Amino acid sequence: QNVIFHKATFTDNNGAVHGIIGVILNITALKQSEAKLNDTLALLDASIESTENGILIVHNDGKIVKVNNRFVEMWSVPKELLTNRDYKEIFNHIYSRVSNPKETDETVYQINSNPKSSSYGILYLNDGRIFERLTKPMLVEGILQGKVWTYHDITERKRIEKNLRISEEKYHQLFDQMMDGFALHEIILNNEGKPIDYLILEVNKSYEQITGLKADDIIGKNVREVLPNIEPIWIEKYGKVALDGTPNHFQQFSADLNKTFEVSVFSPVKGRFATIIKDITERKKAEKEIKMLANAMKSINECVSITDMNDQIIFVNESFLKTYGYTEVEIIGKNASILHSPNTPQKIVERILPSTLSGRWDGELLNVKKDGSEFPIYLSTTTIHDKDANVIALIGVSADISERKKAEELLRKSEERYRTLVVNVGEGIVYVNPNEVFEYANPVAEAIFGAKKGDLMGRSLKEFISEDQFETIRKYT
Repeated sequence: QNVIFHKATFTDNNGAVHGIIGVILNITALKQSEAKLNDTLALLDASIESTENGILIVHNDGKIVKVNNRFVEMWSVPKELLTNRDYKEIFNHIYSRVSNPKETDETVYQINSNPKSSSYGILYLNDGRIFERLTKPMLVEGILQGKVWTYHDITERKRIEKNLRISEEKYHQLFDQMMDGFALHEIILNNEGKPIDYLILEVNKSYEQITGLKADDIIGKNVREVLPNIEPIWIEKYGKVALDGTPNHFQQFSADLNKTFEVSVFSPVKGRFATIIKDITERKKAEKEIKMLANAMKSINECVSITDMNDQIIFVNESFLKTYGYTEVEIIGKNASILHSPNTPQKIVERILPSTLSGRWDGELLNVKKDGSEFPIYLSTTTIHDKDANVIALIGVSADISERKKAEELLRKSEERYRTLVVNVGEGIVYVNPNEVFEYANPVAEAIFGAKKGDLMGRSLKEFISEDQFETIRKYT
């Protein structure tokens, strides 16, 4: 037990002591309350110190009741200001560190003029940081005792918000300016979890132009409302992507729109799917025309290949397959670059496409067969046009010139041997054209005619011999 003992003596009128009076007070409950209060204050103080927020508590008399270390750190408060514990000095220090002191001053004035009000504000510091401020009244049993100022550093949050805003602006720019149609949808399932429809959430301008459907008319509607005769295959393919998240790429005809589309579809989140579409209606028509042309070229002896505008091979004839060693399944759809040899000069490769688009290109280059062997070809390329004169494909006709190259090499070696013989023979040898003009003379002949090396070329034989000698030569040649 905790007690307080008071004692006193009592006397008579003459001052004689007659006894002692003692009073004992039990203060156990009071001590327990004090201990609980101290525990509560300690817990409150620990909470204030452990928070990431800077906290300033000011009494009604203007004296600072509490400042946590985070506040001191955030505002770099000098020690002398903490010693004086005058809130005005603290706020003067704050004003000196913010780039919007007027707003801060007006806020303080408003708070002081209405003490029981709460207030919120944003402070921009000179060093680039941004603080969020919250001011609340400190009430005890409804009676105002002071104010609590809380500051939170939101610099990083603001930076993220700014970057997010920039990112969203870039996304919307890309969204609106991309050439392909883009749309976001949400799949609709029946009670059995089977896709039966989908909701149109968002479309870009290119989607409107490609499909002819206006955003205002379709956003927020189910596709079966917009396209009543939509083929089930669309919903089936989209539903699979929306539910299992596996992207897909396909080509599909739409009877409602009377167009063929190339579609790339992916799921950003389960239950939703995004589509990127291209109108390939004209391309499909062109492919039919190309196939007709290709069929006519199957029996041609030269190698014939047709590529689309992305340089993907869409047709080759039998001679091509035989020469390169591929099957049709292996080569169709591949990029034509798999046929190119790295030993072909890059300048030649770079000239082929622009020259073809300008009309045609002809020349020699090295190609590679399926087995990796390299061989020379002579290639002629030109363009295929649709009825509107638009280029829809490129056609190349080539011939294996390996045998010709071998023959040319043999001829070159033969000529080299002949030239070596002529140059080194001990007799003078000349070649004179029908106009009696020198076109060749070996060193011995030049010496015989008294000419320097190369001086005989282009000169008449008559300059060096008499008329009689000339007639004799003419007679026997």
